[in-house]
Amino acid sequence: MKKFLYIMLIIFLFLSGCNKSSNNPDEEVSFDSIPNDEKVLIMINQAIDDYNNNLINEKEKEWNTTISPLPIEIDSIPNINSLKELKDIKIKNRITNAVFDGLYELGDYSMIFEIFNYGTSYWLNGVTSFIVDLDTIELNNPDYKEIKNTLDSLMSEDIEVLAWLYGVNVDLGAESNEYPGFYKVISIGPYKYKSIQDLKDKAETIFTTDFLATYYQVAFENEDPIYKEIEGELYCSISESDIYDGLPYDTSRIIATKETENEILIDLVVSFGEDVDSTVQRIVLIKTENGLRFNNVY
Repeated sequence: MKKFLYIMLIIFLFLSGCNKSSNNPDEEVSFDSIPNDEKVLIMINQAIDDYNNNLINEKEKEWNTTISPLPIEIDSIPNINSLKELKDIKIKNRITNAVFDGLYELGDYSMIFEIFNYGTSYWLNGVTSFIVDLDTIELNNPDYKEIKNTLDSLMSEDIEVLAWLYGVNVDLGAESNEYPGFYKVISIGPYKYKSIQDLKDKAETIFTTDFLATYYQVAFENEDPIYKEIEGELYCSISESDIYDGLPYDTSRIIATKETENEILIDLVVSFGEDVDSTVQRIVLIKTENGLRFNNVY
């Protein structure tokens, strides 16, 4: 307990500006001067406190990074008093360049800490992730049938629609005489769209309009757009863009869901063929007047 209080005191001093000059240099606490295991303990408890104080969104903006969200079924994370409370990470074929990593058991879940450099900010120097005991997930849980159906429907064409907006996988015909480099659209995927609005209408059955705004700017609104309407016909320029393939989310293995006023949070895992990854993934569905939509690429 005394060691934990000592560590908490160091954290407090850093947050209070302990690097400022002191009348008594012997009383000054320097992060660089303490042992590495104590640095790690400080950093880990800093990350835990950020989760417990709901600061993850703020930290993502502060450090321009993505941080694994706290699993829906975990309310809070106990602070640790010693690194002995962590276990070695035993993942087959795992490769890491971390100066420290450890696994913290939290019931059916485990939290993984990976620190790549010692520093006063955890998120500048480390990452976290959560894994779940796969045996605790009910396959095709009937409680999540409706959510599963929604995810399956949205994910059936989500990546394809974004590809179409960038002119990928579009069947093209003759080149325009008036606008060289633009070709008449024969079909977009299985569809015979005749206008930009047709393509927008399709995209908005999957994504929110806020999310699509950036794609629309590139596809339709820039000085050099991907699509043009010429004499009532839809034309498209040849694209060499690459589109993110997305993760193979396993909607048959939904762990938990949480509904708020504006969205539905979904925790699940991904599967690569017969191999199921135990890392907890988060998908968010946004409530709109036209139904549930994605506000991100999954």
